[in-house]
Amino acid sequence: MSFTEEEKKKALQLYDETGSIAKVIHKLGYPSRQNMYTWIKNRDIEKKRKKYDATDSPGHRRHPSLEIKLEILHRCFEEGEDIKSISEEYGYSRTSIYSWRKLYLSGGAAAIMNKKKDLPRGTLIVNEDADKGSDNNIELAAKIRDLELENDILKQTIEILKKDQGIDLLRLKNTEKTMIIDALRNKYALSLLLAKLQISKSSYFYQHKIQQSPYKYEAIKIKIIELFKENKGRYGYRRIHALLRKDNIIVSEKIVRQIMKDNNLVVKARKHKK
Repeated sequence: MSFTEEEKKKALQLYDETGSIAKVIHKLGYPSRQNMYTWIKNRDIEKKRKKYDATDSPGHRRHPSLEIKLEILHRCFEEGEDIKSISEEYGYSRTSIYSWRKLYLSGGAAAIMNKKKDLPRGTLIVNEDADKGSDNNIELAAKIRDLELENDILKQTIEILKKDQGIDLLRLKNTEKTMIIDALRNKYALSLLLAKLQISKSSYFYQHKIQQSPYKYEAIKIKIIELFKENKGRYGYRRIHALLRKDNIIVSEKIVRQIMKDNNLVVKARKHKK
């Protein structure tokens, strides 16, 4: 059964007055409970939604600013909010949100900037001496540098540790944080990396001290030999590395490969039937 907009409006108005779906149905004789729930839900979404304006109105820019994009990405992929709801609230399609996410992961904040609106004329790097009055530009440049650092850390987390994109960086073990810092020290100051990953300088150097110990990988070596034999010498270093990770043993593929090489753990060549 279909209802007119006037009937829906009347039912919702009565619901606002009474706060009871049962009273609405009893007084008006319509709708069903399910219909009423749907009308209330749709009305709430409409209240939150920022109407899309193809003419690029002040209330809704066709090409949102860097800050809006970062806010959306933060809520969707860091806070874990529902992407569909965020899409409706801000008035930008889910396709756009996923596109911004892809660009951000590949090129950082600079990749999702509107070059004409987000940046002042000139270069990306703001010269503070040349324009001391441009506080907003300086703040934006600092924010971009911070986002670039976060992006590089995320890339290393995926590349070195094989972690999921949604991992909480602060929950990484100190051994993992140390590996990421080592990979980025040629690009960023140590103090900056330590602060971003929230690991103390003493803890960082302690991890290095452990890594230099000749007995550091003894237990891992024994485990690798055990896994190699269990699988009848058919697993190479990549599959052994994957098995170690299943047991929450964190070590790089490079170390696994070296240990296997040092202990003559060579994968048997398959014999082809004649």
